[in-house]
Amino acid sequence: LKSVMVVEFSLISSPSKSVTFSYSSTFDPLNQTHNPEIICTGGGGVEIDVEFTFNSKVSTSSMHVYEGVLLSRDDRNRSIYITICTQQSNETLQTITLSSSSIQLISTLASSIDFGPDPIDQMTVTLEAINRFDEAITKRNVLFQEHVHAWKKLWTSGIDIEPLENHPFVLPKIIMDTDKNHENDTVITTFSRSLDIAQHINSSMYYLLSSSRDDWPYGISPGGLASQSYSGAIFFDMDWYMMPALLPFYPSHAANILRFRYNSLEESNNIAKIFGYNGSMFAWTASYFGRPQGCCDGKGGWENCIEQHITGDVAVAVQMYYYATKDKLWLQNIGWPLLRDIARFWSSRITKTNNITYSIDGIMPVDEWCDNTQSKCGDVGVNNAIQTNAVAVVSLIFATEVGNMFGFDVDPEWIQTAKKLKINFNSTTQTHIQWDNAVAPSSPHTYVCPEDVLYLTYPMNFNVTPEIIRNDAETFIPITCQENAGMTAPIHSIVWLQLNETLKAEGEFNRSLQACTYGEFHVRNEVDIHEDIIGGHGFNTHFLTGDGGFIQAVMMGYAGLRYDDKSLLFNPLPGIITPATKSIRLRNILIQRTYPFDYTIDESAVHFICSNLYENILCITDNDNNQWKITSNELSLKFQDIQLPIRIDLCN
Repeated sequence: LKSVMVVEFSLISSPSKSVTFSYSSTFDPLNQTHNPEIICTGGGGVEIDVEFTFNSKVSTSSMHVYEGVLLSRDDRNRSIYITICTQQSNETLQTITLSSSSIQLISTLASSIDFGPDPIDQMTVTLEAINRFDEAITKRNVLFQEHVHAWKKLWTSGIDIEPLENHPFVLPKIIMDTDKNHENDTVITTFSRSLDIAQHINSSMYYLLSSSRDDWPYGISPGGLASQSYSGAIFFDMDWYMMPALLPFYPSHAANILRFRYNSLEESNNIAKIFGYNGSMFAWTASYFGRPQGCCDGKGGWENCIEQHITGDVAVAVQMYYYATKDKLWLQNIGWPLLRDIARFWSSRITKTNNITYSIDGIMPVDEWCDNTQSKCGDVGVNNAIQTNAVAVVSLIFATEVGNMFGFDVDPEWIQTAKKLKINFNSTTQTHIQWDNAVAPSSPHTYVCPEDVLYLTYPMNFNVTPEIIRNDAETFIPITCQENAGMTAPIHSIVWLQLNETLKAEGEFNRSLQACTYGEFHVRNEVDIHEDIIGGHGFNTHFLTGDGGFIQAVMMGYAGLRYDDKSLLFNPLPGIITPATKSIRLRNILIQRTYPFDYTIDESAVHFICSNLYENILCITDNDNNQWKITSNELSLKFQDIQLPIRIDLCN
């Protein structure tokens, strides 16, 4: 049930027949501190709060109704209403017995957003919240079972880690006589490395699934639903870190992530017009329907609209999604409008320095420490930032391809711009250059942060060869900031695996696994705040970006999964899997959103299986054009008998 929260107390065991306890709720919507919106060109306030009132007319003794309105109007000049129905009061005394059923406290929420872009009144929103409350109350005896069933359905897909036989999840207990009185008084239980990896995989996937739905197209902030971090703003983290982690298993969730970008087109077109550009210019920090969070006046960096690689990042995400699903109807109706408006933006954004080379000037690059002194270039930007220009080229080429595919009007200037746009590259050292006149850092305390050139290798596979990948990795990984392990380490692990540098890959994998993860539930922070790490800016919890990156390090790194214009493919490094692991299984991968199969990799082979319902539909083809069908009997292919990569697609 969407927008329903339940707190439940039950007594499992007790020496007495009953337990009385008190609790207090911090939920107090009538006493909030409001931060007034700061109006500036491009719209968007620093903080937009909700002012609540208590509706005594519809409230009852068991249901308190709070009605709220945003202190500012939205992009369509309409008021946004929110209603919360809750059983919770500020302080309550409860008694629970072993024989009684559990105590449930139910809350529901509804808002104008539930009803789409058209204006809606407060009472309509309130009635929706009350209806959700009544439904939850009616089903209260089965709410938990339904919740478990819904999660069980989601968990039909996922990643399984099988530990080595001599290194099981839980190692044999150690029993000790610590006080030397000839009586065993201490039991030590040791958990293995493989269990640690498995728990991190499942917790990371859980957090991504907890913050996304296939019926809620409003994007995912790095802080997710469970924290106030990042003020709910949405970055390219969603498109490049979270979406690819969900895509093979949950394409409907991935589609909804891109639906948010599609729904942001109107606002993104408005932003472009403000700055004198055509098409869509996506906000670096986007909120409701793509509205920029923070002032967007063209002066300033991170939140202030010159970190424009985000617009090309969206196009790359559209390409990823289409390559994974081959959904032409989606591409025509959702993908094409995005690609068209993004291509129009880049076509208007370039500077034609001469007829041979075009430039993109005044850009905040993805490396936010862009001249190796944190934030110094935030006001003026740099010219021809490598990752920005690369995503612009991909945007223009893919928009041209898709437009021609459907017979839409395609501006011939797009492909010409893509061909002439400057890609900074040192032909002598065979290494990419971050931007015009970029120089190597002069001291060990200057960094690339969070990432930059290595994105050309993964996820883009843009303008690289094995030699260039190695040169870029050996040049830029050593000078990448140590603090932001959640974003950088997964990329580095994948890149080192491509280069058969297994020890370096494992080192980065370990950083992704542990450096920014805290507590029993493996909650991620953006930065490593350990004392020996330079940099860092406090505790931002949660950080779903790191969760998505870690999943990709396992799935795209060690398991070798990729998508290209032809199909899904696997190109793992034979004999190399995650540490202390016997096998990795990717469970219920979907081909073209419809056809599921399992893929398992161990040190000597890859294995494939599907259910009876989908037998002989999917075929495997290796690089020597040998072919096998996936059936309900597990197919095992030893690395020595196949030529990688192997592709999975519908049989002819």
